[in-house]
Amino acid sequence: MRSIYLATVAIVTIFLTVFSVINMSGEALFTRASTESLVSLPSHFRWGYGGYVAVAQYYSTRNQVGNLSGIARAELRSEDIASVPSAGLRIVDVFAVPNASIAYYGLNYVSGAKTPGPGQAIVIRNSENSSRLSMGQVIQANFTFYAGSTMGSDKYVSIVRNLTIAGFADSTVNGFGYLTNSEIGSASGNLFQLPTLVANWDDLIPPMINFENSDQAATFITELFVYVKQSDFSGIDDGAALAKVQSLQEQIQAITSSIGGSTDSWLLDQLRQQQSQANFYTSIAIDTAAVPLISCFPITDYLTTASIKRAQSRNPISSSKTEFAIDPTFTYRFYWRIFAAASIGIVVGIAVSIPTVALLVYSSATRWTPTLETLAYSAVYGIALAAVIWFQSRGTISKQRQG
Repeated sequence: MRSIYLATVAIVTIFLTVFSVINMSGEALFTRASTESLVSLPSHFRWGYGGYVAVAQYYSTRNQVGNLSGIARAELRSEDIASVPSAGLRIVDVFAVPNASIAYYGLNYVSGAKTPGPGQAIVIRNSENSSRLSMGQVIQANFTFYAGSTMGSDKYVSIVRNLTIAGFADSTVNGFGYLTNSEIGSASGNLFQLPTLVANWDDLIPPMINFENSDQAATFITELFVYVKQSDFSGIDDGAALAKVQSLQEQIQAITSSIGGSTDSWLLDQLRQQQSQANFYTSIAIDTAAVPLISCFPITDYLTTASIKRAQSRNPISSSKTEFAIDPTFTYRFYWRIFAAASIGIVVGIAVSIPTVALLVYSSATRWTPTLETLAYSAVYGIALAAVIWFQSRGTISKQRQG
């Protein structure tokens, strides 16, 4: 009867491995994509408001959000077009970010200063017509805002900020995404369609906000970019990751609600999409699991019957007798051995699945471990396989006894 025990180990191991690899792959892909998203997304949360906000309110909101548990950084950012009548250019696009901004992770230093000081700006070299700008050149950036209409004609107000070119840097694709809050797969050539400058937010923007507020002019774009702590998302499953991000978005919205505006999230959208993909893998695993489970019935019946016939042919007492007919305790020993063989198959199947998935998804057998929930799914499926084999073999033996 040894052959049926070995077959049980093989059946459970193979079927469980196939199920686990498919099921665990969904979770592994979600985990990898989540980790990569934290790094590659242009922002995790973004809050903005189109009305009038005092500089002190912006700073207070940034500090409150930045102090939330799970938040790594919160940055005030602005962007606007300025006319430059004396620089050989018609207009320039000015991005204002803090000097410690994540946006600088996407810029490759070329020459001059790496970050702008007071009254300075860094030129994005791979932007249109950037060659017309030179080190030390002073740009008279004229920012113009709509201030309503008087006597049937539109009224505009302007503020001029002098910016000295202090350095040059090339923007990577990620750098373009960080500055523009856009997610793009690839790009080449000049990423920015206008000559582009990067200035320090704390130096450039507060006077402009005060100017807008005092003149009741139309506001330019000022937003709060928020980034989560990557370590808080290491190794957690899709449900926990989604719940954490949703909770953070609610907390940010609660802080900003006194001002107004709305909070959107690249990270939340990405996690929802990835969870959908993970659920797809789970559904495939469930569908795939049914076929092996059903096929266990005829396979077990065939193997048990074949084992009994081999035992009969070797029995010296009578070819019509089997060991279970002679020894009443054999049946119990047979069942326990089937159980033990199935248990071995469960352990081996799960043990094989984990490094297999890690190799397929991460190209390394040591970079990923499944969650307890996923391991539980595999274990339950293995138990189901063992139960089918146990009951089917028991039914086959009972038929043989009666025959």
